[in-house]
Amino acid sequence: SAEGDSVSGEGDWVEYLGSAYNNLGKLALMRGDLAEAVAQYGADERIQSGLSAAEPKNMSRRDNLLTVHAILGRTQALTGDTTAGMDRLQRAVDMATQLGVLDPSNTDFQEHAALYATQLSRLRRLSGDLPSATVLTDKALSIFAGLTRRDPDNAAWQREYAEALVEQAAQLREAGQQDEARERATVALHALAPLMVQLPDDRSTLLAGTAARLSLAAVTTDERAARQLRTEALDSVRSAKSGQGDPRLQALRVETLLALQRKPDATPVIQRLWASGYRDPGLLRVLRREHIDYPVNQAFQHELLVATGGGPPQEGE
Repeated sequence: SAEGDSVSGEGDWVEYLGSAYNNLGKLALMRGDLAEAVAQYGADERIQSGLSAAEPKNMSRRDNLLTVHAILGRTQALTGDTTAGMDRLQRAVDMATQLGVLDPSNTDFQEHAALYATQLSRLRRLSGDLPSATVLTDKALSIFAGLTRRDPDNAAWQREYAEALVEQAAQLREAGQQDEARERATVALHALAPLMVQLPDDRSTLLAGTAARLSLAAVTTDERAARQLRTEALDSVRSAKSGQGDPRLQALRVETLLALQRKPDATPVIQRLWASGYRDPGLLRVLRREHIDYPVNQAFQHELLVATGGGPPQEGE
């Protein structure tokens, strides 16, 4: 029907608009403008919610919605709003798991369930909930094991599998299982090594490779080997051709410099991260361990409230 065509045509147009907001969010994150990133991802989430509500049976609409839930949740966690971040990531994991049950042959749904379970498990661990973090990572690893067996050449799956292994290594380390943690971190770095050569400018690979090196260094008993890993991590962070303003990259830089006992070099980077409102729980833990003061940036919190249309809800909302 002509009417049906116009609705789907309008849906396509609105979807392009959502993608545009998503891209603006990504650009804002890369230059360290977290309030803008949260605002743009939030705009995309509202659009995807509307599209999904209009076509509740459309699985790809639901997949788009759960993906933006996860992206927005992750970004909220970077601003220190870990609770909202975990809520959105949990929603994404639940939705992807449901879609995977409805269509078991769809690898996108499986990948999303595993990827967002890994990201959620990290936040749960950093919030002190190791048992639920462990369950989530086990789930992610079993899905990724199946996916990477099916297609060993899929670089994204290889990287995400390695990210889940790095998270598992962190959990084992917290549980006092140093040897097991070292084994997982070694496997992760081994999986990432060829990707870092093939995709030197890929942001996700760079972040994952740096995190894997730091993870392995933390459980390496040989001091010289640990130092070598940290030096390689620092070199890879420095060599990033673009997106040096990305606070996730700069937080890894801080962690590396502090581990190398180079606090004076880390200090200006910490000050920039503070000014940008970055409060990822991973960085906060590193700074606490080093007894470095890092109070809440009230000016940023206000900016975030304004950017996301915060304040008292208006009548009729």
